[in-house]
Amino acid sequence: MLGVIKSDQGEYAEAIRFYEKSLKIEQKIFSPTDPNLAPSYDNIGSVYEEMREYSKVLSYYEKVLEIYKKSLPANHPLLAT
Repeated sequence: MLGVIKSDQGEYAEAIRFYEKSLKIEQKIFSPTDPNLAPSYDNIGSVYEEMREYSKVLSYYEKVLEIYKKSLPANHPLLAT
């Protein structure tokens, strides 16, 4: 939630720091294709989107898609988003 607050305050570097810290913890718990990791990648991508760093946005959103393709059925609604 600290990442959300920092992002809302426009403190994007801090938001990314908090999101990455959270992601590192989750990566110790979940497998690399676990869908529980996707929201963290999505959050980081969203902050980069606010910063208009589109190559980084694309990288993080592609990671989300990769996880969902490996872990969800082909007709799952999250694949559309």
